[in-house]
Amino acid sequence: MKGLNRTRLTLLASPLLVLVGMASATESPLAPQWLVGTWTKTVDEDQGPPDSITFRSDGTFATYDDRCRAHTNTYFVKNGLVFLLIPLEKGPIALVLDAGDDHATMRFTSPRTRNNAVYVPSEGPHCRLQES
Repeated sequence: MKGLNRTRLTLLASPLLVLVGMASATESPLAPQWLVGTWTKTVDEDQGPPDSITFRSDGTFATYDDRCRAHTNTYFVKNGLVFLLIPLEKGPIALVLDAGDDHATMRFTSPRTRNNAVYVPSEGPHCRLQES
């Protein structure tokens, strides 16, 4: 009889442990204070269009299209690198920004061209700054 009760307890506790584990895995990690805010591209060896990224403390970031509409996705920070996760129909892509030790700039290296772009903290998205 004791074996049957122990089995029932194990069967009841297992789903609870899975749910607790899932809840803690989906919580947004706290963003480092140096990252939160808007970063604007100041150098681009590929000569791409102007670009800004706004990092929020909840683990989301926004990029801006040519009409200054924000598009939001998620990011995480690991070992001093900032990983931007962008879901696409064909599958997700990840972009990696290197903040360096001083956190004064962030560098993105294109996996396609191997060229760099540099982002610096700014007062707001490039498109809003141009409208002012």
